Amino acid sequence: LTMTTKKGQSSSLFEDNDTLLASVLQNIGKAQSMLHQYGKAIETLEEALRIHRVVAMRTNNSRSSSQDVARILENLGEVQMISGDLTSAFGRYVESLNLLRSNSNNVNDSNNDIAVALVLGAIGRVHLKKGEYAEANVVLKECMRTFEKIGVPPNNRKINEIRSCLVDSELALMQNATSTLAGQRREISSVPYEDKALAIDELADAYKNKGDYSGAIWFYSEALTLRRRKVDQLSGSGLRGGETVDIG
Repeated sequence: LTMTTKKGQSSSLFEDNDTLLASVLQNIGKAQSMLHQYGKAIETLEEALRIHRVVAMRTNNSRSSSQDVARILENLGEVQMISGDLTSAFGRYVESLNLLRSNSNNVNDSNNDIAVALVLGAIGRVHLKKGEYAEANVVLKECMRTFEKIGVPPNNRKINEIRSCLVDSELALMQNATSTLAGQRREISSVPYEDKALAIDELADAYKNKGDYSGAIWFYSEALTLRRRKVDQLSGSGLRGGETVDIG
């Protein structure tokens, strides 16, 4: 009995040390990414991922170890997306999403649900960057509805970012559908704020007419944000402070 206890304590100690090492590597990888050292960041995060996978195997893929693996995968996806490797980023995000969703099936956890929403948003951004506007539209809507279900405030910074991406995907789909010249695509970012706000108003009206009032609010809110930004630019006051909050 004593030997078994010591063995269990030894195993737990190894897992704690490995988890701590992986956590340090994860922080180093994030710092390297912030310094734009993307190659080094990916190598560091992949090392952290290997450690977490080993810990997960030792613990029979416990909930906490699965969440650790999912977080590292999300970090890797973010760095790879920033560095332009969209295919690898997509794969990392999808694997992370699958792990998080498997956790969601086991227990109700708002923190896990938030993580699911964040990864959905990241997948939507990858689709958007790849010009896959229809796919981006579907995933980003799911992300927004997940945030709403959890009860995240509508002025949350992440929600604002996802909403903006959703608007861009909708506008891109609209532009592609109405384009009269083959292959012609106008970049969303080049549209003047006034014109873009009016286009978003039309999208909001369409959602309202379909009875999707939550969707309508998303787009009306984005149009309002753009108009406020324009007013702030004209007045020289810059962006307004205190309008967004973070998840937490």
